[in-house]
Amino acid sequence: MEEQGDIALLRATLHKYNRYQAAEYNTAVARARTGKQWLQFDDPENRRLFPSIKWLPSRSANQREEHVPFYNRIWAKDDPFWSYNQPGTLWNCKCDWEQTDEQPTDGNPSSHIVKPGLDQNPATSGQIFTDTSPYIQKAPSQTEGFALNITRTENLKWALHNLKGTSVSNQSFPHPIHFTGSGLKDYINQPIDDPILKNEFIRQIPNLITHAQYLGYSDYKASQSVRHSHIFEITMAGKRRWLIVKEYTNNDIAFYSISSSPEVLNGLIKEKHPTA
Repeated sequence: MEEQGDIALLRATLHKYNRYQAAEYNTAVARARTGKQWLQFDDPENRRLFPSIKWLPSRSANQREEHVPFYNRIWAKDDPFWSYNQPGTLWNCKCDWEQTDEQPTDGNPSSHIVKPGLDQNPATSGQIFTDTSPYIQKAPSQTEGFALNITRTENLKWALHNLKGTSVSNQSFPHPIHFTGSGLKDYINQPIDDPILKNEFIRQIPNLITHAQYLGYSDYKASQSVRHSHIFEITMAGKRRWLIVKEYTNNDIAFYSISSSPEVLNGLIKEKHPTA
C-alpha cells in the first residue's frame, strides 16, 4: 500500500509540474510572437496605413478576467496602453491582436496588467521573461556565470564544427578571411561589455564579416608572426563593435576576435589594404 501511495504522489507531482512546463513554453512562444508582431506593427509604413491595434479575444476555453475588458477594443499604436499591455502578459495567455485602420474605441480601460517576469513589451525590452521573474529573482548568485559558461561551451563547440576550416569574403577586402580553431577560441573568450550577446553572435560571424565596414589596418596585436590587424566595424544590439582579422607574415589572413573598446582604432591606417 505504501508503494502505491508513493506512485500516486509521483504521478500527481509529474502532472503538476508538466502543466507548469507547458504554461512556461506556451508563454515563451506567445511572447516571442508578440515581440515579432510589434516590430512589424511599428514599421513606419505600417503605422501610416494602420495607425491602430485591435485586441482580439483569447482562444482559451477558460478566458481570464484580466484581459476580457480589452476584447475587440482598439487603441492607437502610440497609446501608452501598449507599453504595459500586450497579448502574453498573463501566463499561458492565448489572446491575439491585429493592426487596423479603424479609429480607437471610446471608453477604453487603462488597466495596467503587471505579472512578475511578464511586465514589459518583449519587442522593446528584448526580454521574453524580464528581470522581475521568479526565475531570476530567486536564482542563486552564481547562476548567471554558470549559464554563461554553458552557452560559451556550446557555441564554441558549434563554431569549431561548422566554421573551422571555412572562409568568408568582405565586399571591401580583397582576400578571403579564414576561420581557425584558435581564432574562434579567442573570440569566444574575449572579454566584452555584453558576453551573452557575444556568445550567441558567433553563429552570425560569417554574415557579420561579409557586411562589416572595413576601416583599415594597424599594428594592433602585431608580433613576429603577425604583420597587421585589419579592423572591421559592425553594429551589435545598437552599439559599435570591431571585428579583428590578423594578417600573418606567411600571408595567411584569419579571423581573430571582437572588441567593444575604441582602443583598437589607435594607429589605424585608413588606406587601401597594403597587400591588395
